[in-house]
Amino acid sequence: MHTVLRSPSKEVVIGPDHPFCIIGERINPTGRKTFGEQLRNGDLSQVVVDVEELASHGGSLRVYAAHASEGREPSPAVEELVAREEAEGIRNPDRYRRFAREVEESKRALLELLISLSRDGKQIVGYGAPGKGNTLLNYCGIRTDFLDYTVDRNPYKHGRFLPGTHIPIHPPERIAETRPDYVLILPWNLKKEIAAQLEYVREWGGQLVVPIPEPEVLQWS
Repeated sequence: MHTVLRSPSKEVVIGPDHPFCIIGERINPTGRKTFGEQLRNGDLSQVVVDVEELASHGGSLRVYAAHASEGREPSPAVEELVAREEAEGIRNPDRYRRFAREVEESKRALLELLISLSRDGKQIVGYGAPGKGNTLLNYCGIRTDFLDYTVDRNPYKHGRFLPGTHIPIHPPERIAETRPDYVLILPWNLKKEIAAQLEYVREWGGQLVVPIPEPEVLQWS
């Protein structure tokens, strides 16, 4: 049995001989319960049978679904997660109003840090040119008045600029050439891996900054 998902420009076949991956791109913050309802409303006749919580991408859910006709019961992990979502008010609009206030406070805190460092004459650059980082920079109004440049390992981005902010993108070697005081990690969900890659900035007393959920100057171990 196969399930076919169609859009005006694409057709995807889901079945035992068609491996697939659905990427939510973090646009559905409303939890496993709402996700299940959305699948049923799409006539996929499914039941979520298991779920895993992952640390990747700042927090993700790996959801396992099966056709309801298989008669499989949800695992204890599913019921536990649904109960936790309800307790946290994930389906309550007030939760998202509070989240909006938290986002605004994160913006203010990041700007306060960058303003303070800039006034002290510190050079600040970025690491990475991901979509999430660019969204953050545009939301906060951070441009070359705060970040001289950013770097990225993708050669196709070199010599280009971040959309909206027009911050130039250089190869990673640019950091060693200019020896900045602070490096703002824009793919903050990969901070551990990137911190390991950038350990050489310690040679000139450089430090790393993570912007989310609150700006933090990382301590070298």
